[in-house]
Order: sequence, then structure tokens, then C-alpha cells
Amino acid sequence: MTGFQGLQWEYGVQLEEIVRKRTKTGAKLTIFAGPSSSGSLPFGSLKDMRSEIEHFMDVGRDRCALFILPANDVLPDTPVENLVAMHKYAADYWMK
Repeated sequence: MTGFQGLQWEYGVQLEEIVRKRTKTGAKLTIFAGPSSSGSLPFGSLKDMRSEIEHFMDVGRDRCALFILPANDVLPDTPVENLVAMHKYAADYWMK
């Protein structure tokens, strides 16, 4: 195994613990994670979503290969504007 997907922190999954792990060969993990698809992404404010993105990116920076994606399936009530804003903010935050 070289990575994880669908990390839902609201269910107790701690990215801080996962980024410390390595593959059998010692390589960093590839992690797909991001804002809660059942909370902040469909129902939270932009500030909530940005805070989650910053957390994932700050914790993962230099510790894993991180792809910012919704934490799990995107629900039908998620505004498309929130998905666009998520990706734009993640790209902008990474460049800081």
C-alpha cells in the first residue's frame, strides 16, 4: 500500500498520525484528503472550508504526496461553486 483516500477527520481519522507512516520501502505516502463532504463542503462557510484546506496542507506539507479532494463522495446538495472555490483556494494557498 502506498497511500490513503477518503480521510474523514470528523470520524476520528487523524492526518497527523497518518503522515508519519511510510511504505515498506520507506517512501512517503500518497494521501487524498480535503474538506468534509458531509459538513463544510456542502453546508459550511467558505471560512470553514478554507480552514480545513489549510490544516490538511500544513500537516501534509513535506510529509506526504497530498492531493486535495473532497474527503469522500461529493453529495448532490454540494454547490458546484464550493467545489470550484475549494480547488482555487488550495492552489492559491499552496503557492504562498
